Amino acid sequence: MDPKNRKKIYTIMIIPHSERSTLTFNIPLWCVQVIGFITVGIVITALVFTGSYHTMKAKVAQLQKKYNDYKILREQLDYFAGETEKLQEKMKMLEKLDTDIRSIMKNDPAIAKINKKMEERRSEAVMASRGGSNRSNRYITAQEKIAESLQIMSLEMENRESSLTELKSAVTEREARLQATPSIWPVKNPRITSKYGYRRSPFGWRREFHHGIDLATYYGAPIYATADGVVVFAGWKSGYGRTIIISNKYGFTTLYGHNSKNLAKKGDIVKKGDLIARVGNSGRSTGPHLHYEVHVNGKYVNPMEYLP
Repeated sequence: MDPKNRKKIYTIMIIPHSERSTLTFNIPLWCVQVIGFITVGIVITALVFTGSYHTMKAKVAQLQKKYNDYKILREQLDYFAGETEKLQEKMKMLEKLDTDIRSIMKNDPAIAKINKKMEERRSEAVMASRGGSNRSNRYITAQEKIAESLQIMSLEMENRESSLTELKSAVTEREARLQATPSIWPVKNPRITSKYGYRRSPFGWRREFHHGIDLATYYGAPIYATADGVVVFAGWKSGYGRTIIISNKYGFTTLYGHNSKNLAKKGDIVKKGDLIARVGNSGRSTGPHLHYEVHVNGKYVNPMEYLP
């Protein structure tokens, strides 16, 4: 400090408003300069601190935004993970149901066609999954991986549901085919007096082909439809007497002859087990019995092949 400045003195007088005495202070110049330097330093420090504070505040805001974005992403990932788990459980249930139905219907002809469609769908799913992997070499996020897995699983689930729908149709068709298949005895506890095939004529020694089976029982015994169908004939038929013929779909036709009374009429829709007639001795017959025939696509077949 300049020695000359040390000799300079600043006098500060404080004059109160009251009658008190005036206060006088003598401050050297160097002290004033020190106070000025300190004040400037404080101001500069305050400005630097203020700038740092705003910078820090902006960084904190950015970090808060990133944290919020991460929190949202984490919630999305948790949601996708939960949905994936639900889909996996549903897929297991659908696969088990699909497997059970296929096991039940393993010998059904419709299954081969359905299996072929399933293989085609699986191939499409594999191609879709491969196509999704043909990206650029950029980083794949966990969210994108989960979304891709969900997409593949959704496609597989749709395929499985389509398969089950087809299986349901096949089961319905199988049930309808079973109901239309003549698989029960037309009369209860009968005695077979004549089988299907060549035999000696009951009206002579001539050899003839018998197109059905003769089921002997008491006169008036109930005759039941052996399959679902529609009555296409109900009346008198030469040689057969009172006769009922039922068309049973899927190529089946059943004939009930020598009846004492026809209860069903032409055009009636009958179910398997419905009462349609009574056993009799009408037509070319030697005693009370039912002459029963089964035709497949217009050709005679042995009815015994369809009876339990």
